[in-house]
Amino acid sequence: MTFVASFFVLLRFLARQRTSVHLDDWICLISLIIAFAFVICNALLVTIGKAGYHIDQYDNLTIQKFTQVYIALDIMAVSSLCLTKVSIIFFYKRVFSIIKTFRVATWIVYCLLFGYFISTSCGIVFASDPVEAEWKPWLPHTHIHHKAFWISFSCINMALDILVLALPQPLVWDLKLPLRRKLQVSSNFLLGGW
Repeated sequence: MTFVASFFVLLRFLARQRTSVHLDDWICLISLIIAFAFVICNALLVTIGKAGYHIDQYDNLTIQKFTQVYIALDIMAVSSLCLTKVSIIFFYKRVFSIIKTFRVATWIVYCLLFGYFISTSCGIVFASDPVEAEWKPWLPHTHIHHKAFWISFSCINMALDILVLALPQPLVWDLKLPLRRKLQVSSNFLLGGW
């Protein structure tokens, strides 16, 4: 899917040759670069981390490499997801910049995304006490409840997706357009849900 995303980002920049490249385009490109780092981390997880075997077959060094790459992989995933949402909101802000309440709403969503990114990143990196036990699980340690953390991560991510997709909808439905045209514009803004 990263390669499919690359194709669409390339199309986006090609389309911008006629006008100018905006901040939302650059943020989208940075998100794509981080997505490629995520792909590289997946490859490292399989090669260096020897993913796919039972943990009893690993020595301590392999476990350490696996968990370090896995932490990096998770950070890359969260970073790419958040930057994609930020890119979409910057696009919305550019399109609907004249409406003050919408600008305020975008800043609220930025803050929510920033809080989500920081809390999730801290939850990934500082899940164990001491932190070193996150990649050296044989050390005596305590850790957060991983299942609850990942369920909450997923639920909040989904809620933020819905919020970002729903953000421009009230403005679209307030436009003085025929119903069919409103549906078309609304559907265009909902394409990110695919």
